Amino acid sequence: MSSNLCCCSPCRPTFRKHVDNIYPSVPEEGLVQTKMDTLVYYAARSPEKLDRIGEYLEQRISRDIYRNRRGYVFIGMEAMDQLIKSCHINTINLFAESFLKTVQKLLESPDPELQILASQSFKKFSEIKEDAPSYHRSYNFFIERFAQMCHSDYPDAVLRRELRLSGLQGLNGVIRKTVNEDLAENIWDPKHMEKIVPSLLYNIDPAQLEGRGDRETPDLGTSIGDAKSPCWVADEILRELVQSASFGSIKAILRPVLQFMQDHDLWDESGHPRATHTFEAIMYSIHMDLSYKVIDKLMSELDLPTNSLVQKASIAIVLSQIIGIGVGDSTVGPAVLEIINDLLKQLKKSAEKEKTYDQSSSNPKQLLQHALLDALGQYASKMPDFQMIEIMTFILSKVPHDSRADHEQQLILMKALFCVAEKHTPTLFSTTFSPQLLTTLMRLLQAPDQDVRLLVLQTFQILVDRHSNREKLAKPTLEPRNMALEGYPNKFNRSDQIFVQKSLFNVFQHFKRVLEEQSNTIEFIEAIYTTCALLHIETSATDESALYLLDLIESVQGIAIKNMNLSTENRFALHAIAICFLSLLATTVQSTELDVYLDGIVQSRDAKAPHMLPPLSEEYHPGLDPNTPEEDILIDSIQVREALKNAGKDVQRMDSLPRRKSPSRNSWPEQREQYLNSNSSSRRPSTISSESVNGVDYHSSCSSPGIIRKPFGEDVSIAAFKKVLEGPSQVEKEAEVARKKEMQQVYLNATLEEIMIKTAKDGPELRDLLNDVFSRVSFSELIPLTTDARDPEEVHEPRKKSIMACRDPYNRLFPELFMY
Repeated sequence: MSSNLCCCSPCRPTFRKHVDNIYPSVPEEGLVQTKMDTLVYYAARSPEKLDRIGEYLEQRISRDIYRNRRGYVFIGMEAMDQLIKSCHINTINLFAESFLKTVQKLLESPDPELQILASQSFKKFSEIKEDAPSYHRSYNFFIERFAQMCHSDYPDAVLRRELRLSGLQGLNGVIRKTVNEDLAENIWDPKHMEKIVPSLLYNIDPAQLEGRGDRETPDLGTSIGDAKSPCWVADEILRELVQSASFGSIKAILRPVLQFMQDHDLWDESGHPRATHTFEAIMYSIHMDLSYKVIDKLMSELDLPTNSLVQKASIAIVLSQIIGIGVGDSTVGPAVLEIINDLLKQLKKSAEKEKTYDQSSSNPKQLLQHALLDALGQYASKMPDFQMIEIMTFILSKVPHDSRADHEQQLILMKALFCVAEKHTPTLFSTTFSPQLLTTLMRLLQAPDQDVRLLVLQTFQILVDRHSNREKLAKPTLEPRNMALEGYPNKFNRSDQIFVQKSLFNVFQHFKRVLEEQSNTIEFIEAIYTTCALLHIETSATDESALYLLDLIESVQGIAIKNMNLSTENRFALHAIAICFLSLLATTVQSTELDVYLDGIVQSRDAKAPHMLPPLSEEYHPGLDPNTPEEDILIDSIQVREALKNAGKDVQRMDSLPRRKSPSRNSWPEQREQYLNSNSSSRRPSTISSESVNGVDYHSSCSSPGIIRKPFGEDVSIAAFKKVLEGPSQVEKEAEVARKKEMQQVYLNATLEEIMIKTAKDGPELRDLLNDVFSRVSFSELIPLTTDARDPEEVHEPRKKSIMACRDPYNRLFPELFMY
């Protein structure tokens, strides 16, 4: 060896002498530190000699390894460690090659202590930052050997622990040396990640990590817990590796992670703690902008046909536990709807395949659906409120409508909507109930399936309940004032008033329509009560809410009385919720008169018809007759109106509700409204067209024949224009209201003859007009016979023939009827 090192250069013996002097005569004495300091000083003064010093040290250590002189091997590696630390950054490449060759020879040794020594030295080398990229180096061998050490099964437990820990530290050193160097070997290459990632996961045991205070990423580079534990070190390295990943390299980590789960059957593990911890560590460490890539990768695992239903359920459970990590108010954009869409697709697939699974797989299928729904709710709960509204609208757009074949899809998607709604915090109704959302919910309320309709109501309740009154109003009650309802009385809110004026009546109309369904259960009727009660409580500050609730009371009672197709139980239930609505109205209006009237009805029903009071029941005595309720136990809307009027409510608004407007353009609105509002609503309205009364025209005369418009006034002064702008005075308004009331009374109470006299107009009667028309029409005319004449005397003589004898009499013209 000395012959190889000797040459004509006079400096060769000098560095050899310095290197030889650091070795003691007996290895137990350790490194001669004074001579080591001399060697370091010499290397610093002559950095160009570092490569030769390294080569000589490498040869001496290799010889000692071969001769099994372990003491001198440790001394040589200690010298190399000190030299590489003292090297200047610009000259480290001169020494690094010899150092890495020495570490490689140590790793090739079967001696576990030398392998541990190599890992410790490589760790110190990895902590040195280099300015120049070392793109000529290759770490393939180190990655492979360190990965093997991570999987060590050495018989001695202490050495096995040390070997695994050393392997992890070595992998961490390789990652740190290569992850941030663009020109270095690509550590994200699949052939490297397929060795590094499984080695880390193999050493992670969640049972040993229970001491961590939280699940968030620790401060990397610090010692947490047991620093000598391979489990803790592997967890830290995995988090550091994920934190260093970029958009293009995160897939390189996720692919071997999922493969490791499959190879070691971690999806089938009871409670799957290792899978859950692994993905939690990834989600807590990854950049927030890349978290959706992890979710997307797990979603793709659900589509693999090789996964069983049990495995898919396990994947979905893990997904539900990690999907909300890293999601915040800033998580908006197309990636959100993409994840929601993927979850909905998986839910629809689980519903479509329901009949393909046998009975033994029903439980995993339910677990899969529950986990997907939970994942959807957890993901939506991290979103801002406006994003939740968009998500709910997006889900509703996926729900099939009016299709009995899609019953399962309707049901599962409505459950998804309910899960998102549960995470939403109700605020302003105008913000929560967008037109599209409200319209679709009301359309689904008409679905043929009872479960779908019930989910629509429960979703509506969650979106309405701003003061947590849902549980208190879950059952119909006659004592709502004793239930400590929150948020009542409400302060006036302009936004709520707009919602009430635009949408509340329409919502109640849909509720009325669905109450006429014969398939309604008692649970569904109770849900209708809860929904309407919450709506009224939340909007009680507006006058329209009380009027709409009274209209709902009238309609519910009318359905219970007139709809003979409903079951006896449902008709009694409708009577019961009608009186409960009245009790709720009395609570919010604060009217003594209404309270007295309510108490009277309750007492009468309690004595004569207790079955028309809450609580609702599934079965009643078969002898009860719902068809002939007595008048004193029914709600009289006229008395309720009078009580509301005395309480300061403008009950005249009920006469202008949208459903009370007649489609006929020539009928009196007031008359039509009174007919619909009266108890004799089954009476047919009068067909007499009243065009003007007392010389006043109430209809559009521009397109109505026979109606003469009033002439314009001749006064065109400034005062006249000001009067037009100011509108009618208070006296004129009161006179107009009085005149309308007088007209209403006339049409309600007067006889037909009196009404005809009142509406009589100068001009010919209808009978005279008909006679005049018929007199001007000739139903027969002279038709000359030009051909086919049997009598020669009649050839030139015309003969009368009926017009109806013609083949097309409807084409005959009557010019005498036209006026030019």
